[in-house]
Amino acid sequence: MSEWERVRLGEVIALDVDAVPITATDSYDIVGVLNRGRGLLFREPIAGDETSYKTLNLIRPNQIVYSRLKAFEGAITVAPNDLGEVYASQEFPTFTCGERMLPEYFRLLTTTKRLWEQLQALSTGMGGRRERVKPADFLTIEVALPSLSEQFRILDVMAAVDAQIDGLDVEKQKAASLLALVRNAHPEGTEHDLRSIVSRIQGGKSVQASDDKPRTGESAVLKLSAIQLGAFVASEAKRLVDLTGYTNAHLVAEGDLLITRASGSFDRVGYATIARNVPPPDLPA
Repeated sequence: MSEWERVRLGEVIALDVDAVPITATDSYDIVGVLNRGRGLLFREPIAGDETSYKTLNLIRPNQIVYSRLKAFEGAITVAPNDLGEVYASQEFPTFTCGERMLPEYFRLLTTTKRLWEQLQALSTGMGGRRERVKPADFLTIEVALPSLSEQFRILDVMAAVDAQIDGLDVEKQKAASLLALVRNAHPEGTEHDLRSIVSRIQGGKSVQASDDKPRTGESAVLKLSAIQLGAFVASEAKRLVDLTGYTNAHLVAEGDLLITRASGSFDRVGYATIARNVPPPDLPA
């Protein structure tokens, strides 16, 4: 890997604000910035005679833009290169990359927790009393800067990863559709009450636990994501430190029928699967 430099943003990007005077008879497409580097937020257009602003900032393609007020939430992005004519208030300063920084590479930086934390450190105060991050302060942030050739290589790798993720999502959707068709085509037969074929029903036990993955031999509690459509994913579990209130009755055994009865997402309620390849238990009797 080539040598990376530590540079201040002011060395590789420049404040470049194009403030456009408002005309009462014109309409303006407005954008904001989503938090955690998730891109632009496209709002409803406003008419020039419906706003108290005297000017709006024109957001140009490939420009860096952030929210001065919401910077502590990671509200920063790089405008797409096919962006049309859109505007934002003066709360959204814009910057243009110099020759040493590719806009696409900086877009990757805007999705990193490290940059969000740096913006948060520059935004003091609490809640609505937070101070705005000034452009001059923003330009003092230090980042790791690889060579241009290295930036291009990183972008190629990330594009390949994104393409792989998109491809897997498509395959997952196809598999889910096929599974639904198979289920709907089950053979006709005599229906039985579930109570006649299930020996007992045992409710799970909810617990507040960290998202730490359990190590080999450690006790764990299943997450809702362990129960997929027709699949049991034993690795979707959280480390369980406090076993108070847990007994063998709460253990998941091979062949158990597992059903989700509650979920943060309504469409996941009622997921059912058979537990297969269950790890060995580690709970007191």
